[in-house]
Amino acid sequence: MKKSFILSALLILISFIFIFSTFPAKKITNPKGYVFVPMGNLTTNGKTVSVQAFYIKKTEVTNKEYKVFLNDLKKQGKKEEYKIAYPDSTQWRKVSPYAKPFEDMYFSHPAYDNYPVVNISRAAAKLYCTWLTEKVNTKIKNKKKYISDLRLPTTEEWMFAAKGGHDDATYPWNSKKTNDPEGKYYCHFKYVVSPDAQKIKTNINPGISPTIVCHFKPNDYGLYDMAGNVAEMVQSFSEVTSIAIGTKGGSFNNDESYIKIYGPDAYKGIADASPFIGFRPVMTFSYTK
Repeated sequence: MKKSFILSALLILISFIFIFSTFPAKKITNPKGYVFVPMGNLTTNGKTVSVQAFYIKKTEVTNKEYKVFLNDLKKQGKKEEYKIAYPDSTQWRKVSPYAKPFEDMYFSHPAYDNYPVVNISRAAAKLYCTWLTEKVNTKIKNKKKYISDLRLPTTEEWMFAAKGGHDDATYPWNSKKTNDPEGKYYCHFKYVVSPDAQKIKTNINPGISPTIVCHFKPNDYGLYDMAGNVAEMVQSFSEVTSIAIGTKGGSFNNDESYIKIYGPDAYKGIADASPFIGFRPVMTFSYTK
C-alpha cells in the first residue's frame, strides 16, 4: 500500500513537471533602449553593498533625444524649465580656443544627433528624468500594478552595471588593457602617445570632443561607452540622505586612470554645464496594491 502510494505520487509529480514544462515561459522584454541589470553585491571602499535590480539606458542620452525633451517643454510653454535645460554651448571654450565649430554646431547640426548631449547642468538632467518618467507612465496601462521612476544612477548602480557581470573587472570591457592586440582602443579617452604607439594605427582622436554613441563595443550587459566619451552623472547618498555630486567613467579629455571603474572623479562636485559631462538614466519600478 505504501509503495503504491509513493509510486502514484511520483507519477503525479512527473505529470505536473511535464505539463508545466510545455508552457512557454513568459517573455520579459526590456524597455526600449534599456537593459536589465540583475541584483547583486558590489565591494567598494572596503565595504560590500547590495545593489537592487534596475534598468539602465544602453547609451548616454543623445542630442537627438534631448531635443525631443526641449521641444516638448517649449510646446507646453514651460519657459523657465526650457531656460534651465537648454545647453550652454559656450562651455566648449573650456576645451580649446579653437572649439568654435563645436560651439556653433555640436548641438544644433543633425550630424551630431547621435552624439551624447553635453553642456547641460545637473538640474537640467534631473528635469529630463522627471519629464521622461511622466512620458513612460502615460504608456503604462495597469497603473495600479507599478509606476516607473527614471533618475540619475547611484554611484554603486553605475559601477555594478559597468562591470558587466565581472566582479574583478578593471574596465567595462573586462580587460586589464585599454587597447586590443591591433592597438585599437576600447573607448574614447585621452591616451598618452608614446614612440611605440605612434607606429600603431589607432581608432580615436583624443582630447577633442565626444564621439558618436555605440562606436565601440558594449560591455557584457550591452551597455555602450561606460568608460570615456563623456563622464556620466551619478549621485551618492550619505547616512543623513544628503546627495553627493559626482561622475563616473571619465571623459574624452581624461587619461586612462579616470576611465577605470574604480577610477577617481575628475569632475567631482560640478553641477554646472560642462563639455565633458553627460548622463544616462536608470529606471526602477515601484509596485503598488
